[in-house]
Amino acid sequence: MKAAPVVLISGEESFLVDREIREVEKECQITSAEDLNRQLFEGSESDPAAVVNAARTLPFMGAKRLVIVKNAGAWKAEGWDIVARYLEKPNPSTTLVLVVPKPDKRRAVFK
Repeated sequence: MKAAPVVLISGEESFLVDREIREVEKECQITSAEDLNRQLFEGSESDPAAVVNAARTLPFMGAKRLVIVKNAGAWKAEGWDIVARYLEKPNPSTTLVLVVPKPDKRRAVFK
């Protein structure tokens, strides 16, 4: 299976979320947490623009880059606007994983 450019993982059970992240890592051929093509962000501590910049970066000596954002639900509406613009034309050599415990389905990005 080929990893999609954007993956949304929704749920509050950390064991199941981590299992799904490991599956995406396998699809992206990421072999360790220290892999140079894997970047992890914490949503409550990260700027959505920095996440999008990381997602636009080309992989380093690999076929695929993986950008993971845990607790992306902590972003404010302006942050989701930045992500929504990226979703219109995502980088095909990157998989952006957004982990949102409870998506706000009123936001356009989740529709």
